Amino acid sequence: MANSSTPPIAARINETGLFGSTSTTNATPAVPTPSAAYGASSSLKTTASVGYSPAYTATPIPTATSAPSLVNNPYTSPASSSAYDPYAAPQTPSTPVEPPASVGLESTSQSSSNISKLLANLSINVKHKHEGERDEPDGNGQGVSIRQVVRARNMDSLSTRLEISNAVERNRVSPQERIEGYNVTKVNDMITVVQNERADPVEERYYNQRTLPDNDDWLHILRKNRQAGTKFTDPQFPPDASSIFRDTNNPKYPHLHEYVRKWKRVTDFFNETAYVEITMLDDEKKLVCSMSIKNSVEAENILQVIRQTSTNINVEFLRIAKEAVTTGVTKRKRDHMLLLTKNMIVHMSEYVQDGLQRFELMWEKSFLDHYKPLAFSSVGEGSGYRVDGTESGIVSRVSVLVPVYFHAQGTCLFDRSRESKAASRISGVGISPGDMRVGRLADAYVFGALSILSTSQLALSQVFPQLSDDMIRPERVEVGSAFPKEQQYNEEGVYAVRFWRNNRSRVVVVDDFIPCSQYGKPVFGSFTGSSDKFEIWSLLIEKAYAKLHGGYEAIVGGQEGYVLQDLYGGVPSRYTLHEKCQNEEAAWQMMISALQAGSLVGCSNEDMTAELPKGLRKTDAYGIMKVVELTYQGTNTRLIQLRNSWGIGTHHQPEKWKGPWSNEDSKWYSFSRMQKIECGFQFREDHTYWMDFSAFFCFFTTIIESRNLYNFRSVPDGIGNPVSPSLSIHIVSGEWNGITSGGRDAMHLNPQVQLFSPATNGCNLIIHLEQPSRRMKMETEYTSYIAPVVVKNGVRQQRKIDLSQDVFATGTFISNRSCVLELPLTPPDGDKPFVIIPATYDGHLPFQLGYSMTLFTSKPTAVLPVSDTGSLPVCCICQKALSGTFRTFTHDQEGQIKIDRVCQGACVDAYRERNTPVCVDCHQRIEVVEGRFSGRMFSLPDGSCVHAECIDAYQIRTSEKCIHCGNAIAAIPGRFDGKYYQVAGGKCHGECMEAYQLATAQRCVQCREPVVKLAGRFDGRFYKIEGERLVHYECWEQYQQSVAPKCVHCAQPILQIPGRFDGRFYDLASGVGKVHFECWNAYQTVVNPTM
Repeated sequence: MANSSTPPIAARINETGLFGSTSTTNATPAVPTPSAAYGASSSLKTTASVGYSPAYTATPIPTATSAPSLVNNPYTSPASSSAYDPYAAPQTPSTPVEPPASVGLESTSQSSSNISKLLANLSINVKHKHEGERDEPDGNGQGVSIRQVVRARNMDSLSTRLEISNAVERNRVSPQERIEGYNVTKVNDMITVVQNERADPVEERYYNQRTLPDNDDWLHILRKNRQAGTKFTDPQFPPDASSIFRDTNNPKYPHLHEYVRKWKRVTDFFNETAYVEITMLDDEKKLVCSMSIKNSVEAENILQVIRQTSTNINVEFLRIAKEAVTTGVTKRKRDHMLLLTKNMIVHMSEYVQDGLQRFELMWEKSFLDHYKPLAFSSVGEGSGYRVDGTESGIVSRVSVLVPVYFHAQGTCLFDRSRESKAASRISGVGISPGDMRVGRLADAYVFGALSILSTSQLALSQVFPQLSDDMIRPERVEVGSAFPKEQQYNEEGVYAVRFWRNNRSRVVVVDDFIPCSQYGKPVFGSFTGSSDKFEIWSLLIEKAYAKLHGGYEAIVGGQEGYVLQDLYGGVPSRYTLHEKCQNEEAAWQMMISALQAGSLVGCSNEDMTAELPKGLRKTDAYGIMKVVELTYQGTNTRLIQLRNSWGIGTHHQPEKWKGPWSNEDSKWYSFSRMQKIECGFQFREDHTYWMDFSAFFCFFTTIIESRNLYNFRSVPDGIGNPVSPSLSIHIVSGEWNGITSGGRDAMHLNPQVQLFSPATNGCNLIIHLEQPSRRMKMETEYTSYIAPVVVKNGVRQQRKIDLSQDVFATGTFISNRSCVLELPLTPPDGDKPFVIIPATYDGHLPFQLGYSMTLFTSKPTAVLPVSDTGSLPVCCICQKALSGTFRTFTHDQEGQIKIDRVCQGACVDAYRERNTPVCVDCHQRIEVVEGRFSGRMFSLPDGSCVHAECIDAYQIRTSEKCIHCGNAIAAIPGRFDGKYYQVAGGKCHGECMEAYQLATAQRCVQCREPVVKLAGRFDGRFYKIEGERLVHYECWEQYQQSVAPKCVHCAQPILQIPGRFDGRFYDLASGVGKVHFECWNAYQTVVNPTM
């Protein structure tokens, strides 16, 4: 054995971090020395062999290589970590690190006594502090004076944005009014929604297929699965290739298929089984000669072999294997090393120190850390198999596969416990998003946006719609949480994420299936959280964002600002810091202004040639949490706090930012507890960076801002200064389509909307113009350049044609999803409005392109749309812009004057054939004919037209005839004024009416004259008697006398005759007649003389 030279130490490195990607390499390094042994990359899977196994050196194994790990790796050089590329070829780590100080070994002799002394000096059961835990010393605060603290603010504008969202949806189907081809709805006096009623909402339909309304619909899915005790599987976004690729038959990024080998539910991540293979010599001493960590695939293969062979293994082998693993995972180093070396001290003493180093690497860094935040649970019973030594020089061995169980200590959407702990300890910073690890999807921009979003607790919580009371599990609500109704981790796997597109709120429902590598680790996003809990919010947002756009491949590449807009609804803004701010003072004031206004602000360094200090990575976005101005030892100092969510530069990482005012700077020891609370500083790990503002101005080139312009209340900021809110918001949506796509050369052809502003100074305007996302068509870039243009001196409801003299401001044409133009408005000239024109750079686009434009003004304003087609100065035949001479045809259409403009030449003839009407009287075209026709016309009820010059003849010819005289009912000078009476059987001239009445009126029964009004004779009144007969009023008395019964005595009619008869009478019983009351006595004397 002594002559066998150095036994090989084979390492199989499997970087399958729970938070990152997966790659596997095999290695057999050269004979290690104490220093070289530390040059090996910290691995997630390691095989260390100690013992006599010379035959295994016969077949060399390829040189060790490994892809840069996405997991925190204290043994990886800063260069390899900061320059990580998920698609780069594997590279061999080269920077050695020093041995752990806790081991404390020095060069020793080969004697067993020296080895025994070394083993005796090993520490036993060293209790480590919780990850990120550090002492929190307090100073006395002398020499420190805090002057100003400006934080990222929780500006709640959700209710306003939801009102707008509902109005946008309602306006499409039932607007309050329609103006010039636009639907218009007022949310209130400050908000107006304007939509082109003819625009084809292609993008709306695209998102409608993938989302639900922002109401309780998604809760029905959760409730249904909870009541049924089932787990939700999203049929629209199933756990297969259709959720990775928009078109599985023609994927844009086919290499993604190589990364995703399986899908696991979130709940399946919370219990993991690791396997350690212990190999021992098959002899009486049962000497442990090697131990290695196996992945799940390898372990299953070994277990399959064991099940097939059914080999009986001495239980002592199983006990020793379990003891070896148990002593390792419980960090009883001395016992562990004694177990591995007590039988080999004499012959292998020179490898004890190397074995200690391998112990640190394998157990402390590669094994336990690999499964965080899962915690070690227990060591199970092993299963073994025998390898017979049939060849010369090979000793028979027994290998035992020992399971090691890990479980989750806690799982949640957000770890609010960290928030409450932080508040009770020192900082009150808020939730900690933990370390976010970018996977293989090239969507780091999404996680950069989440880093910025997490600077506001409220903004992040509003991404997830709240639960109803019956869906809340009270035991999962953190005590004292500010968000008791926020979504929770649920076993049903139903989650909802709120997105904002085109000023509409949409809810994307996803299940909890996560795409994983062959080793069962998330391959795209990552879990976040502490060593105590899983946080799943970032994985769910990434998955929902992928579903919104039709697959994971659809979200490859992008910008943080637009993700913030989609999640938060703010107006995106991205600019170069040193171009916008000429000096540090200007940058400081800009930062204060943005934070006070409630914006979400982040920063990054886009200069790929720049050299950054340790802890800062290029292109990664950091959320800006606050700025602090203070006096330290008589010196005015400005600080900034950044959200560091990239899993780099934390306390246990050697690449941590350690510049001036970092949380390792001794100056913080002078601060009292209250001063640290006021600043929000703590020594403990809170995933933030503190730095001097001068360093920030030097190291960062780009500012990312998501502006909250929907806040209508004047909310004071941290130091009491009011924030000026927007007083009016106008959302205008339409499209560039055909003739409305004028481009820069025919600017007047683009859509126009008029803005009426107050006649005072101080009105600021912000225009946010947006085109549909390129992801809808899986395009890599935007093909259209867009920008808003502002023109003054408009005319109410008329298209602005001559623009050259009145252009007020022009945005920069960019080929991006949106652009912003901000400007102060001058008082208008009288009541002349400003004209806002959404324009494309190129005209006559070969496709329809929608747009959404939002106008924010700091004073009350109003908008009025201009018709896209009715006022366009284009030829109505060829649809080309009128650039030369043209003819104008004016005609009346439904009571309104309509003007048609036509190009000279063939278009005029075509227009005449197509549109010029023909006079129905003379059958000539109705147009100007010198000396004959003026071009004016009359439209007839049946839709036909007649020359103004022909109208009289036409009316005479076609009008109805008078029922009395037979002439036309029309105005005929000198005879008829055109008025008529509608009578039974037709119409009668007003002039013929009297004669008509005389001829047709009913005759009086008494005088046989017509019963009509005849001056001097009859006043037109009459009495109607039986049989519908009539009697003139003037003939009535005479008629009564002629028809009344006669008195038997005096033969006069029995009527009331003043002065003679009062109308009373006696009716004789004999029936022979009647007698006047006044004649009765005389009658009695005649007929009865004896009385």
